[in-house]
Amino acid sequence: MECLFCRIIAGTEPGNIVDGDDDVVVFTPLEREARVHLILVSRSHIASADALRPEDADLWMHLLQVARRLAREHGIDVERE
Repeated sequence: MECLFCRIIAGTEPGNIVDGDDDVVVFTPLEREARVHLILVSRSHIASADALRPEDADLWMHLLQVARRLAREHGIDVERE
């Protein structure tokens, strides 16, 4: 496996997994850059935004929903006016 995120998910690379489900994994970097520093990735490898396909739309919508939930839980969400 060449992708760092895939290795973290597989457990062959150190990573502090803090949340996730069948489709998304959430971890904190070993060296945080901010009070809240979360990285969200899909369990399925997608090399880049350019590699996204129309059939990935549900996965990416789910990833955004997880990000929204985590932002609320960590107090870093922005309320809409």
